[in-house]
Amino acid sequence: MAKTVADPPANAAIHAARPGYRATDLPLVRAKLVVPPVSGGLLARPRLMAGLERGPGTRLTIVTGPAGAGKTALLASWVHGLQPGVAAWVTLDDVDNDPANLWRYLLAALRGATGATPDGPLARLSVPVHGVDGYLVHDLVSALERLPAPVLLVIDNVECLREGPSAESLAALLRHGVPTLRVVLGTRAQPPLPLGRLRLAGEVVEIDADDLAFTPSETVELWGLRGMCITEAEARGQVERTDGLAAAVCLAATLAEERPEPSAMAPPGGLAAAEEPLADFLRTEVFLAEPVEVRDFLLRSSVVDEVSADLANALTGRRDAPHMLDRLRRSGHFVRAAPDGAWYRYRRPFLEFLRHEASIMLADRLPGLHRRGARWYADHGATMPAIRHAVAAGDMAYAAGLLVRLGAPQVLGPDRDVLRELAAKLSPLDALDEPEIAAVFALVKAEEGDARGAEGYANLVAPNLPGLPLDRRLPLEAMLRLTAVVVARHREDWPAVYAAAHELTRHLDHAVPGLIPTSAQLRAIALEATGAARMWASEFEAAEPVLKASLVAAEHHHLDLAAAAALGSRSLLLAVRGDLSEAVEQAEAALRLADASGGGQSGAEVALGHVVLGLVGWLRGASDDARRRLAAAAACAPGRAAGLMLAGVRARLLLSQGDATSARDVLAEARTGVGDWRPPALPRDWLAIVEAELRLAAGHPVTALGVLSEALHNHGNPLLGQASLTAARAYLASASPARAASLAASVHRSGRNAGPWLRAEAWLVEALAADRLGHEGAVSIALSEALSAAATVDIVEPFVAAGPPLAALLDRHREVWAAQGPFARRLQAVLPIAGAAASIEGQIMEPITEREAAVLRYLPTLLTMNDIARELSVSPNTVKSHLRSIYRKLTVGTRRDAVHRARNLGLLRQ
Repeated sequence: MAKTVADPPANAAIHAARPGYRATDLPLVRAKLVVPPVSGGLLARPRLMAGLERGPGTRLTIVTGPAGAGKTALLASWVHGLQPGVAAWVTLDDVDNDPANLWRYLLAALRGATGATPDGPLARLSVPVHGVDGYLVHDLVSALERLPAPVLLVIDNVECLREGPSAESLAALLRHGVPTLRVVLGTRAQPPLPLGRLRLAGEVVEIDADDLAFTPSETVELWGLRGMCITEAEARGQVERTDGLAAAVCLAATLAEERPEPSAMAPPGGLAAAEEPLADFLRTEVFLAEPVEVRDFLLRSSVVDEVSADLANALTGRRDAPHMLDRLRRSGHFVRAAPDGAWYRYRRPFLEFLRHEASIMLADRLPGLHRRGARWYADHGATMPAIRHAVAAGDMAYAAGLLVRLGAPQVLGPDRDVLRELAAKLSPLDALDEPEIAAVFALVKAEEGDARGAEGYANLVAPNLPGLPLDRRLPLEAMLRLTAVVVARHREDWPAVYAAAHELTRHLDHAVPGLIPTSAQLRAIALEATGAARMWASEFEAAEPVLKASLVAAEHHHLDLAAAAALGSRSLLLAVRGDLSEAVEQAEAALRLADASGGGQSGAEVALGHVVLGLVGWLRGASDDARRRLAAAAACAPGRAAGLMLAGVRARLLLSQGDATSARDVLAEARTGVGDWRPPALPRDWLAIVEAELRLAAGHPVTALGVLSEALHNHGNPLLGQASLTAARAYLASASPARAASLAASVHRSGRNAGPWLRAEAWLVEALAADRLGHEGAVSIALSEALSAAATVDIVEPFVAAGPPLAALLDRHREVWAAQGPFARRLQAVLPIAGAAASIEGQIMEPITEREAAVLRYLPTLLTMNDIARELSVSPNTVKSHLRSIYRKLTVGTRRDAVHRARNLGLLRQ
């Protein structure tokens, strides 16, 4: 029996003469001392090599990872790259738990690496026949300290060591911290060594499974070494499927070499079926190496994607799942702790293998395991996993009941595919007997746009409702009302959407508290539907607060498509109102949310986002971006209402490019495409305004006014401002500048429905009208206001659309450019202004008089107008008159801006 290692006595001469301290002559297995060969196609991994090279100056480097992670390949390739005589290699096995055997190999490896001579420091060291003790470690440390050069000791398969004398003797060597010795361990699990002190001292370099995992770029390189190409996206997919396990990634490349058909990238049969070499490796090296009870635990718990101790106990019928999971986590073979530490997930290649084995070994027990999982998830509020496991168990009635009671709002959430998955497993015949199954079919048909099918299944539910207990009846009634909302939305019958959403809300209000668990989520959906219905009806004042509230509620309950729809509707509302900057933010957020939710690039919420961004792109003079956005909107099934808004923007873009014929064709096609469907107020008035712009461009201002008649007489219409401006331009073309100015002025009085876009256009119309009326001062003010409003949202299209008359006006009033800076230069690039090159930024066109300069000197002070008048011995009205003249010459509107501008021009001291 080997003795436990003890510290050597102070007098080292005593133990040197102990009886029996002589070498044994048992034969060694030379293969354990040989560095494994390295394949010529092995990928050099600089980031990992850099981690190994960090080791000098530390006592220990540990490379930890599961079977197949590439530990041995990494260490072998590193050692092969070192100079001869630097590294000693030992591959351990179970017999090395005998410390005498372990130390025979360690000493042999060290002698081979250092080229020990008969009189060298290591020559006389051997394992005593009575067993390993502290004297041997002491002698080895003394010998290593006398080596002329440092030596590297690499010990692979350290997971073979169990707690006991062998591990303790190795720990004793590490505790000494020999400057000439660096130890590198390769292991599947954390070695049974006391490493806490070394870690605290910063003397341990660790490379773990996450470090060893292949990255997408390394995967691309590996395939390139084998003369094959793989895209970065394909490499990412491969890494996700394999968790970057080196053996799995390399096997995929090997399969592709042997069978270059596309299916080799992602075998449809799963890991065990299509990648049998890796499955055999996992079976022999990992699975069968575990005790029977551990193998049973692994198979049973593999039916779920992630497992906690409580869930594992429920699945396996055990009570020691916490201990078992911790053991498996430390083994490194199977599980990875989730960030919260309570959940674990099997590494993907192992999970595929285990599920394949479970399908064979536990075939008759799998439905029961899935049923246990479904009950556990349902009891812990995880509805979607509960439904999936109920379906896997074949318990369709239970799955349908869960969805009705807990999962219906997911029709607009991230797990909406569960609806279709469940419906695909259900039998329509079961809908005759099970109202929950009929309700599921009704909602799925509604979500697919099959209104007749949805109504048919809903009619199967209704007769059964009176006889059901409240806890079944109330959720079923709520689901039927939700189905009505979805059906009405697919029909784009917005009054019906509003009515169905109202009915759903009323049902929730009158339900017994707690009997509809998804009440809050259903309210969020009803709110969004109500806001959208009011928005399409042009009831912006009512729609906006509802859409805001629905967005907050939908985001809180993770109903991503409802949130994206609210964002899309609100972005359109803001854009039509002229608040372009906020509209862009909302549109981009809608697109991000729809994409992140897996909703793809389709649907009205996505289409509206692209329409808004296309509209803003057109207004900002970015025609290419506008066309790209509008094409994207057309490609994502926008629906009829959004399609009409899209057609209006496309027509405006074509008209601005001089293609009035194509613009008319776009409008005609859009109107024909809706058939008998009656458009709601918003797209109807939107197209009327675009139609009027086309008539006006064709030189028919009177007919343009006729087209606008209905929109102009609806004073609650949020498009009244746009309609008024188009009518004002028609009056300008009809030589009625006073009427045009009156209509433009009415836009400024329209409050929240006139954002910067509409204000800029209104001021431009007023400038042109004032010019016709000979009001030169009003022209300058209007142009300045138009430039300021347009600059806030960076739009140039209204200036371009106004054409040569506006260009001539701006050329005559070049002083208005002075305060605009970069935006003025933007306009210079798109407007034919004759004197634009002589921009006066940094100058003033009319000098400041002496009296005005006197007033100007007081502006940086805290004196009021009356105080300045007393200081200058003039009347307050005189000061105000001088101040207006100063503002005009400096092209500013406030006292603060006047001071800033005057200082920049050198008229005031800094």
